[in-house]
Amino acid sequence: MHFRSIRIRLTASIAALLAIFTVVSATAVVSLIRIDRQIETVDRKWLAGTQLLGDLKNTISEFRVAEGYRFLAMDQPGVIQAEFLAERQATVVGELIGRFRPVAEEVDMVEDFRRFEATWRDLLDNHRAWIDEAAGDQMTKPMGYGSTLQRRYEAVQIAANNLIDDARAAASAEATAANGSATHATLLVAALSVMAGLLGAGLMVHAEVQIARPLGAITSSLAQLAEGDRSVRVPELHRRDEIGAMATAFEVFRRNAVALGQAQERAEALARHDALTGLANRRLFSTRLQSALKASRNGLMTAVMLIDLDHFKPVNDLHGHAVGDSVLCEVAARLRGLTGIGMLVARLGGDEFAVILPPAPDRLAALDQAIGLAARIVERLGEVIVVGDTEVVVGASLGIAMTLEQDTTAAEILRMADLAMYRAKHDGRGTFRFFEASMDADLRAKADLEADLRAALAAGEIEPFYQPIVDLASGGVAGFEVLARWHHRRRGFVPPVTFIPLLEQLGLLPRMTEAILRRALADAQAWDPAMTLAVNVSPRQLQDLAFPAIVANILMSAGFPPQRLEIEITETALMTDLSAAKTSLQALRALGVMVVLDDFGTGYSSLSHLREAKFDKIKIDRSFIGTLAKSRDSVAIVDAVLGLAHSLGMTVVAEGIETDVAAAMLTARGCGFGQGYLFSPAVPAAAVPALLASLGRLAA
Repeated sequence: MHFRSIRIRLTASIAALLAIFTVVSATAVVSLIRIDRQIETVDRKWLAGTQLLGDLKNTISEFRVAEGYRFLAMDQPGVIQAEFLAERQATVVGELIGRFRPVAEEVDMVEDFRRFEATWRDLLDNHRAWIDEAAGDQMTKPMGYGSTLQRRYEAVQIAANNLIDDARAAASAEATAANGSATHATLLVAALSVMAGLLGAGLMVHAEVQIARPLGAITSSLAQLAEGDRSVRVPELHRRDEIGAMATAFEVFRRNAVALGQAQERAEALARHDALTGLANRRLFSTRLQSALKASRNGLMTAVMLIDLDHFKPVNDLHGHAVGDSVLCEVAARLRGLTGIGMLVARLGGDEFAVILPPAPDRLAALDQAIGLAARIVERLGEVIVVGDTEVVVGASLGIAMTLEQDTTAAEILRMADLAMYRAKHDGRGTFRFFEASMDADLRAKADLEADLRAALAAGEIEPFYQPIVDLASGGVAGFEVLARWHHRRRGFVPPVTFIPLLEQLGLLPRMTEAILRRALADAQAWDPAMTLAVNVSPRQLQDLAFPAIVANILMSAGFPPQRLEIEITETALMTDLSAAKTSLQALRALGVMVVLDDFGTGYSSLSHLREAKFDKIKIDRSFIGTLAKSRDSVAIVDAVLGLAHSLGMTVVAEGIETDVAAAMLTARGCGFGQGYLFSPAVPAAAVPALLASLGRLAA
């Protein structure tokens, strides 16, 4: 379709308007120039000429008056004065005639002027003849004065009047012509001005109808769109000019704005929900929690639950993240099924979920509601989850906090629920706990202990102590197990069961183990080179594929033979990631380091671990040794372990030997080594020489 350009139409209209204005201006200028020339002609030719003729006529009259004075003079001086005056006027007339001659030639009055000059010369000649006639007697009155000179004077006056009349007529004609030119120019300029005005008015109307109003309508539509009205339509889309093109562009903008708004709504919905499970995310959870806190200030009470899965990490480690994601989605589905109207279920991140219960009128109602839901969640999440061919059991620990009437922030409520959740985990997992004020005190005590522990680790206050491992047959010391001990200047002796788990939570246990190992190797350099040194390693360290290289570097730096070092691990380290553990153990054995399985008998897959990992020694857990003299079951288990170890070619160390009876029973059954308070508790390096001397005397 043909595109009709407003710009071209406006340009043409403006060009026409400018052309009219140009014509008007040019016509006015030309007319003014013509009128100016005509006025100049009237002024320069006719008015000046008429003025000269008037002066000439007046001078001739004064000349005639001077003649009259001569005729009327009564004495000689009067005659002389009259003749002098007449001669002077005659001279002026001659000058005026000379000045008018070129004017007469210019205005085409030569013939009339010549006739005038002839009558004047005739008058002047007769005047002079009359004067000459009276020259002898100046008082004599020449004859014929009244008739001859009068006729000639009248002839001069008539000729002068004729010149004046002709000049006036010509000037009037010229002025009339100039006036006609001015009138014509005025009419022409007025007509052109009217045409320009009409064209300008039409142009304004056209601009109003074709441009201003459509632009106003489009602007109004865009303003509605800016206010959020996405149903508005942009007008003037039918036009095939610049306004139509602009309307089309704005329509595209409107559609994009609508699409962007819809995308923004979807993005905001996604921003408020977890991408994996579809549950509310932390952002939406925080918003709803703020609303619950406002409701609590009006007397209502709301329970907030934090849910942490108990055994989710092994799912990811053993089965992969795809299975882990499926487990999280199933947990989310079960939580949706357990919660009702008015409740918000959220995934806060990882394997941590949260629930905000609907407000209750009082604390008792809120507690009943929370207890019922928490019990159902613990039961449902403790059931088996099937993902393909994989069955997993994760379970969950719940912490519950109640909103209070006083000003409590969302962060404080979450912190209280978090404390309660960790108490549930501490109390055995798979259960729920409500927040209690004592939990806060416990947390602060833990934080203080953590700060002291970090400082102690940095200052080297955690020291290696050594418990002897005794050859049960000879009574001699075969080596030592390195045990970490911490004596705080204010707390006193802090038991390992207190600070070792905290170090593991903080991720600092590997750092402490490496520091203890370096100091222990330095201490053991002074002992019998046949003695071994056993060091416990955490499951996290064993998963680190760089750990064998770290051990090799420490041995090399200390100049300590690898054959004297024993690395003790628990079955927990194997359960976490058997493949990574086997890789690390193989690397350690390749260095020459011996590998010991600690606390044997307490795991549920010990036989498979013995088959998968090549151990040099196993240590029977103290729980069996302590009841050896009293329990047939303990005797049977010890006999079975010893038989299994001997058949696999592994040495056995019995832990927790505290009586001579237990030592004798173990020796009789072929247990090679033992350790426990019967021989010695763990002692600092400075006490080892005396301990060795004492145990040597006992062995002798």
